[in-house]
Amino acid sequence: MLITATGQVILSYLPAAERNELLRRREEDEPAAVAAFLEQLPTIRETRLAFNRAGTVPRRWAVATPLLHPDGGYVATICAVGGPEIADSLDDVGALLVDAVHAWRWPPGDRRP
Repeated sequence: MLITATGQVILSYLPAAERNELLRRREEDEPAAVAAFLEQLPTIRETRLAFNRAGTVPRRWAVATPLLHPDGGYVATICAVGGPEIADSLDDVGALLVDAVHAWRWPPGDRRP
């Protein structure tokens, strides 16, 4: 969860207390991964993008973005995964995901999914 693009987005949008507890429990076994995630957290929240550049599965690149409800609540993570053919354009793929999520229209009066 700390390394995958989807996992990083999910962690980034957990309530802070829940995220901090999860990270505290993982820190003993994965201190470097926890530290790397915490360093990336502000950027993930700011850009709404998390990347995995073949760090989990060889020759597999991924980018993920959150689907947020109009009230700002986290709903889901949308992720694109590909092979070497997307490695050089992963930032562009991420921009397409963000645009697609921004284009999503919630039904009128929808409070929460």
